[in-house]
This record gives sequence, structure tokens and C-alpha cells, in this order.
Amino acid sequence: MTHLAQFALEQRSSYGWSNIKRTVAILEILSLLAPCLSKVLLTVVHLGAKFLYNVLFPPGREEWVIMGSLKGISVLAIPDTGSELNIVSDHFIKLHGIKLDSEFQRSIQLPNRETISTGTVSLPFSFEGEKSTFSIVFTVMPSCVHDVILSNSFLRTTETLTRFSSRLKSKFVPSLHIPRLRLLGAPKQRILGSINGHTAVALPDTGSDVMLISKQYVQERRFIHWVSTDNAYRTCLEFADGSLANTCGIAFGVEWRFGKEDSTSRPCDFHIMDGLPYDVILSNDFLFESKAFSQFKDFFFEQRDGLDLSRTSHELSLIKIVGPQNKATSRIHGFYRRFLQVVKGNAPSTTNQKDSKSAVQEREDHLRRELQRQDAMEELITELSPEQQEAAWAAEGRCREQWTKTHSLDG
Repeated sequence: MTHLAQFALEQRSSYGWSNIKRTVAILEILSLLAPCLSKVLLTVVHLGAKFLYNVLFPPGREEWVIMGSLKGISVLAIPDTGSELNIVSDHFIKLHGIKLDSEFQRSIQLPNRETISTGTVSLPFSFEGEKSTFSIVFTVMPSCVHDVILSNSFLRTTETLTRFSSRLKSKFVPSLHIPRLRLLGAPKQRILGSINGHTAVALPDTGSDVMLISKQYVQERRFIHWVSTDNAYRTCLEFADGSLANTCGIAFGVEWRFGKEDSTSRPCDFHIMDGLPYDVILSNDFLFESKAFSQFKDFFFEQRDGLDLSRTSHELSLIKIVGPQNKATSRIHGFYRRFLQVVKGNAPSTTNQKDSKSAVQEREDHLRRELQRQDAMEELITELSPEQQEAAWAAEGRCREQWTKTHSLDG
């Protein structure tokens, strides 16, 4: 008998016996239901808190778009420096009853396969809030995941990424939308830089939502160390036509510099992809946040070596990552991925197997503390003004270089 029922019996002088029995029964039932009610209440509170958190901090990422109109129809166009083709989806054409020229079709090479365009169409395009109109010949692509994709040549001609960068807008995309990579036609523009102190040439792709590095490049370059190919670090990606492919893993803490060696070092995590036609691809977030097109314009160049003028196949890549990619969670997830590698002893290194366990543990402790420090510094630097950030990044870069020299993973 519960203490509540006992209390009711003790009060029998004040109540009739029938009332006492009913009270005892009710209290016994409530006593039995109490744990269940507590669980239900906790569940309600938990779901409410989760809903409130998702409202205040919705999972997702930013997507860069250009607002404009195509033949008087409002559109959100994707700016893609990794594309030499202006693309309009066949869905858009059919939806608005636009007649296309189906005689001129071309092969478009995606990262995983080829697709054939359904034709071309010439349409007037204008930027939102501007009077000028541009007549653009669009390639009509079947199953394209975007209505409109604007090419590198158009973006450069209209100075959209430099002088008129205010045309670029960021749009929040829920995490259910997979981040993408877009490469339309064999893009020629490259940017000179370095990876971990070694000269590198990258494709600046505002159509890519992810930082990418080819599997072959990682295998050939011994200076890229913290690499994990475990299943936990493989990601599903989406291309322009909605098809999917998996990455091979992640290269953690890769130090990228624009141009010369004395420029600011920027730590990045690169997704590794097998069969990627380029060594390195820089993503839209990275390019826009670093103001690469204005601050590092001297390091851009046209690569024409090996260009086959007779080719008829045009490349189109568009990749999206499955899962939330907002900046805060991306930074936290990046740290914990590296942290777990260290704790579990899976962090790639060239540590001699003859080293004692205590020596290996000591190195892991040093690495863990340094990663914690680096993440803390990154968060502090991003809160500074743009003028202060440049000097702060330079100082942090020197600090990391000194740490690397002092705590060589090669023993």
C-alpha cells in the first residue's frame, strides 16, 4: 500500500468507510500511473524543447543565388564559375511553354556519367532591380535540379563576382536539401595557391557546395596527412541531374593559401572523391567568405594546356552533401571527427610502430590540445572585424607552422 493510501486510511475518522475505499482506489491508480505520467511529461518537454531549438537554430546551410528574371519570369539563378555553359532546366521550359531549338543537342559530361541536352533556347535575362537585359543562349538540360545556372563567362562579363557582388544573395536551405557540385563544360579558370606549403592549382567553383580533392592527388602527395577513409567519413553527393555518388573519405586540417607562401593560411577539410577530373575544387562558401575574386584576383588565370578544341562533350558536375551544413555545426563536427580519430588512435600519422604506448599517447594528447586551441582561435577570429581578421589569421598561421615544426608527427 502506498503512503498516499496509508494517509487516507489514517483519516478514516473524518470520512465514511465507502469514501475511504474509493479514495484508496483512486490513489492506488494514480500511484501506478505516476511513473507513466512522468515519462509522458518528460517526452512532451523533450519534444517541445527540440521543436523550439529547431525553430531558433534550424538545421541547414546557405546557398548562393542571384535573383533575376528570365523572359519576365522571376527566377533564382545559381552562379557557377565551374561552368562554361548557361543552363536552363527542361522542366522550366515545359512549365512556361517556351519553344526550344531541338536540332542542336550536345553531350554533357557529369562526374559519374554523360547526359544529352534536349536543345538550346535564347532568352532575355535581367538582374533584379536593374534595367539592363542580356540575351543569353541557354543549353536545355533534362532533370536539372535548378531552373537556371549562369556560367563563368557570363559572370565575368557582367562583373557579378567583383564590381557588382551585391547581386549575390545567400538563401537558407534546410538540411534535407543535399549540397551540390556543378561543373558545366571543361572550365578553364584556375587559381594558384598552395596546400600544406606545396604549390597547387585549384578550380574555383561557386557552383560547388563542398571542398573537394581527388583521390589520386591525395595518394600522390605525401604531404597530406590526416586522412580518414572510414565509412563514417564517406558522404553521399548529388550531381546536377539528381544522380548520387559517394566520396572516399575526408582529408582533415589541410592548409590552403592563395598565391604566394606568405599569404594567410586557411585550414580546411576536403572531401575526397575518386575520379574527380580536377586535383582541387574550392567551394562557394570558401570563395565568397575569403573574398577570393577581389582580394586574390591576381592569382586567377586561364589554363589552356591540353585543351581539345574539337571536343563535343561538356562537363557538368553538381554535388550536394547529405545532411546539415550550417557553419556552426560544420566547425563542431569537424573538430569532433578529428578528436575521435585522435582518441581512438586512428589519426593518420607516420609514427614508428616501435614507439612506446606512452610516447604515442603523449603525441595524441599534444595533437588533441592543439586542435582544441585551433578551433577556439578560429571562433575568436571570425568575430573580429575584416581588418583585424587578416592580421589575426596571419599570426595564427605562424603559430600553427611553429607547432607543426615543434611537434612533427614523423617523430
